[in-house]
Amino acid sequence: MKILCLAVALAIPLALSSAIAVEIVESTTGAVENAGLIRNANGDVRYIVSLNEDAGRVYRNLPDPQDGRNVWHKSATRYLVDELARAHAVTPVSMTSWSGTTFTAHLNMRQRRDLLADPRVASIGEDRAIEFSAPIWQDDATASDFYTWGKNAISSGAPTSNHTRTVYLLDAGIGEYADLNVVERVWPANANARLQSPAQLVGCYPHPAHVAGIIGARSNGSGVIGMDPDVQLVSVTIYDPTDSNVVVDPTYHCLRHGLVSVSSTMAAFDWVKMRVEKTAEVGIVNVSSNGIDNIYAKTAPLGAAMYNTAKSTATYPGAFIAQSAGNGFVDACDKAYNPRNSTDGIMVVGGMDSYGQAAQPMHCGVVSGAIQCLGGFRNADLGNQPGSNYGSCVDTWAPSTRIYSTFATAACAVGILTQCQTYGTVQNTYRYLSGTSMSAPHVAGLAARLAEAGNLATSAAIESAVRDRRVFLDSVEQSGQGLNFPSRVYAAGTSLASHVRAELAVTPQNLSIPNFHAVTAGDVGASITRTFSLPHGTYWQLSLDTVGASVGGCDVYSTLVQSVPTSVLLGTQPRNAWLGLSWAPPTSVFTGVYGLFQFSTPCDTSATAAVTIQP
Repeated sequence: MKILCLAVALAIPLALSSAIAVEIVESTTGAVENAGLIRNANGDVRYIVSLNEDAGRVYRNLPDPQDGRNVWHKSATRYLVDELARAHAVTPVSMTSWSGTTFTAHLNMRQRRDLLADPRVASIGEDRAIEFSAPIWQDDATASDFYTWGKNAISSGAPTSNHTRTVYLLDAGIGEYADLNVVERVWPANANARLQSPAQLVGCYPHPAHVAGIIGARSNGSGVIGMDPDVQLVSVTIYDPTDSNVVVDPTYHCLRHGLVSVSSTMAAFDWVKMRVEKTAEVGIVNVSSNGIDNIYAKTAPLGAAMYNTAKSTATYPGAFIAQSAGNGFVDACDKAYNPRNSTDGIMVVGGMDSYGQAAQPMHCGVVSGAIQCLGGFRNADLGNQPGSNYGSCVDTWAPSTRIYSTFATAACAVGILTQCQTYGTVQNTYRYLSGTSMSAPHVAGLAARLAEAGNLATSAAIESAVRDRRVFLDSVEQSGQGLNFPSRVYAAGTSLASHVRAELAVTPQNLSIPNFHAVTAGDVGASITRTFSLPHGTYWQLSLDTVGASVGGCDVYSTLVQSVPTSVLLGTQPRNAWLGLSWAPPTSVFTGVYGLFQFSTPCDTSATAAVTIQP
């Protein structure tokens, strides 16, 4: 419920004014304060300043001003706005003179106070964003380097790293890519970590390459661009060498995918701490892996190793660690580092989508007594996973769905892998992936950028800088906590309105309500087009699922293209409600033997479906 408050500016001497200026303040009960405000680079909010109707009377008989404003505005209002701009040192960005007498400008606290005290001002209210329902951030492929929506949300711009900080990537071993600045590769759990065959240090699994590209892909006129372009990367392999499967593949010359153990991961943290101590240079670490049974708790051996590596002291600079929250759509406290602490140099990162919503399962229904859903993270041949973990152990959130980054696309057949990195082959290939493995490197890359720009020397200082850059969304995750994400794009503390994400799914099942067909990734998508061969008069199914919509759900509209091309309201659908639809050709209207439907929802203009039914 929104309450409109009128805060009277009592500082105005009544004898000097025929009207009391008021400040219009919107306070929102039960929602994030100040969502959707428009700010400049200094964080100043943009306001609409409404002027008293007779305030410009003294300028009515003057010639048109030479002010550079649109000449169709009333001359007297232009004089008035110019005079107020000079008097209060503000820069109007727009004005009205016909439908009302106003101007719009970014104001600091002093300017707002002084304008409220000006007898020519009637009121001041916040200028807010009016947004179409669609993604907040989008990929930008117009530049020579591909800017992902994650880059646009977290760390826009392309300044190259100054190479004063190093990011340690604890993963399967980064391959060789033209877009990555890998300065060293080690495998601490194996003996003589720096003296092994080079092929042992490149994992067949391309996961670390995707993570590395998000952190630091170069600004080189091709491919993608990372959070901190060209930052120094150290590849730290975390495989367990005692696993007989973890050997160099003789065909593809890479380390086969196998066991990652607590001990092999502890060895990796141990090596990083050693390197940081010897160089006396603060580190940045990315950990895009998770465990079970609370193995990352501070009181457990692995959690203790992580904490000791991260925590800065009077004699040890520490290493800031960004860790993925995990993809099981459960409480992150069992899967990632805990407990949360704002000064330990560790941040657990949940995954959000380009609408500012937490990634979560969609299109759920009951099949044989069990709930089945389509996962919020969808990676085609690499499989789907439910969604981002959540809860009190998640420090912040970052982009995680459909992130484009460096990845090996060479075909291979190494265990479960069908695409492999290969030692000795410099690759320049990319693909989309989703998961909290993608959210953590957004934060690690931002941390590196902030550490370089601010010459930050401890993990505590880096964590503080990341936390200070958080932007607050009005969306909530499964446990009811609000989402935030760190960003160099917005002013610190900015509040943003998330957008409703809607998705239509259509299935060719000859089923009647309330039966549910377990939907696959091929059944859904933005602007999906499907063709079904079904007997006339039998059922097929349509699902609208949403994240961030009101409790009542969203309207669904249907257009039968061959007849009258007018949208018809099918109904207002809450989450996980399936419609059983049938098709029988209206021969009185047309003689075709197929039906062409188009479906849409005003909740999200990018969610549409076109369905052709043919016998």
